[in-house]
Amino acid sequence: MNNRSHLFAAAFAITLALPTLASAQAPGHSFGLGLQLGDPGFAFSGKYFFDHSDAIQATLGWRTPYYYGARGPLVTVDWQHRVATVVPHSGRVHVGFDVGVGGAVGFVGNYCVHRYVGGEYCYDGGAELALRIPLAASFYFPSTRLEAYIELAPMLAVVPYFGPDFMGGVGGRFYF
Repeated sequence: MNNRSHLFAAAFAITLALPTLASAQAPGHSFGLGLQLGDPGFAFSGKYFFDHSDAIQATLGWRTPYYYGARGPLVTVDWQHRVATVVPHSGRVHVGFDVGVGGAVGFVGNYCVHRYVGGEYCYDGGAELALRIPLAASFYFPSTRLEAYIELAPMLAVVPYFGPDFMGGVGGRFYF
């Protein structure tokens, strides 16, 4: 065998050994519903894939007293882009990595925010508005159509105060 044949054989073997890229969900299963815990404290979660890489995700939740003493409803809506999907050769799980942009709107009672930058801010209640950049890792199991995910969303609070903050959570969805 010449050097090209060895190079071709090595490239072929490496290709077989590496995980492969694949679609986010199985064909026909692009809409998922489930639950999320974190911030907000408890939320219903939905995600719809337009294609293999773009999706819209939304949560409708309720902030509980442990979140800065605030209580109230919170809605998030994000566009997410799947930057990579890894499928081990077993095919039992698809691991996806998403980045997105979106927003959060909520209504809360009196509370104080211990911001990471800029000290404490106390608020008399009302509306909240923030811009979000969600980063997520998801684990989709095609045989059961279940997805488990973890998300961290750095954000810029706009109302009632202006400054950096973050949200995050863990959750699961069933795809239809």
